[in-house]
Amino acid sequence: MPASNGSEDGPPSSRVIRVSAPGKAILMGEHAAVYGRPALVAAIDRRMHLELEVLDKAADGPSVEGSEPGLTFSLPQVVVEDTWTWRRVVDYAEGRRQAWRRWSEDPESFPFQRVLGTDPAHLVRVAVGETLLHLGELPHQSARLTMHSEIPLGSGFGSSAAASSVAVQAVLEMMGVGGDGGPDRDLVGRLALEAERRQHGAPSGVDTATVIHGGALWVEKLDGRLLTIPVELMNAEVMDRFRVFHSGAPDQATGEVVAAVRALRDRDPTSFDAALDQASTLTVRLRELLEKPCSSAMGRAQSLVRSFGAWLESIGVVPDEMTRVFRAVERAGGAAKVSGAGALEGPGAGSVLIFHPEPEKLDRLAELESLERLDLKLGAPGLRVESRLRP
Repeated sequence: MPASNGSEDGPPSSRVIRVSAPGKAILMGEHAAVYGRPALVAAIDRRMHLELEVLDKAADGPSVEGSEPGLTFSLPQVVVEDTWTWRRVVDYAEGRRQAWRRWSEDPESFPFQRVLGTDPAHLVRVAVGETLLHLGELPHQSARLTMHSEIPLGSGFGSSAAASSVAVQAVLEMMGVGGDGGPDRDLVGRLALEAERRQHGAPSGVDTATVIHGGALWVEKLDGRLLTIPVELMNAEVMDRFRVFHSGAPDQATGEVVAAVRALRDRDPTSFDAALDQASTLTVRLRELLEKPCSSAMGRAQSLVRSFGAWLESIGVVPDEMTRVFRAVERAGGAAKVSGAGALEGPGAGSVLIFHPEPEKLDRLAELESLERLDLKLGAPGLRVESRLRP
């Protein structure tokens, strides 16, 4: 039998768009960034990979499924394999947008769970739908979206920001938006953050900015806009002594943890904001320390990490199990903190950042045996289009 040429008598040919984005590690500034304070963040060299296979069928011909054109979601890590029409995807995103608005207007009477739902593909569907809503048109072809993550899911490593960003960029590529000049990072950032709001409620935008731009970033909200400034981490002596661990996925979603912190602030805004200002000063000092070599760097880095970690514990995002681990690290001469939203309770708090002047001593610390050490490089490249459609 001769090979198919994609004609009407044979099966459709296919073309593949490939996009990837890194995860992230927050060096300092988590939770504070939600309230307009700065964060120092670095992309990590574990990536979210997406393939969008576009099936070449004429717009007025029969679809691959024999009905209206649509998108097959193949997401093995969350055990999803199904096909939705493009219209259904857009309607879903529009419905989640309306639910989010109701939640943001009255979170007490409209729980965020009504926005989030129980669909494990929720975020990816919303990211695709929000992109199509922005473009104001539906594809005429069917497609298959496959995603694979090297980033631990739901654990403070930026997996949801990476997933929403690659989904947005892939759909833009399919629809012919972007061109050979690379991703429109501002547009991808706006749409991906919109999808993130349906996942986390009121995210700071730090994760999204980091996975899109890559490298190390100083992220701060000024006059309602998120300002991102590339940071060159010149103090290799200090940077080489940070270690990243995975303590296990938190029992609570990021949005739930952020909401709990907001409720704490609402009970005493004056005291909370005063402590927040002090914590933010620590972030400024860490940036200054890492941007250039200096004397007494080890002791200063240790003190900064311990102090910011203590603030995170004071706002309730470090569960008791992790607190005991952190005290053991301190007794061994190091400093530790959660590097993400953390958790309210339970054994896992997601990403953990540990600093030690002699990091080899961590290998002998029994309390760290329950955590997974991740061999990561900080400052990885951001959102990347690895293959695009060609005529």
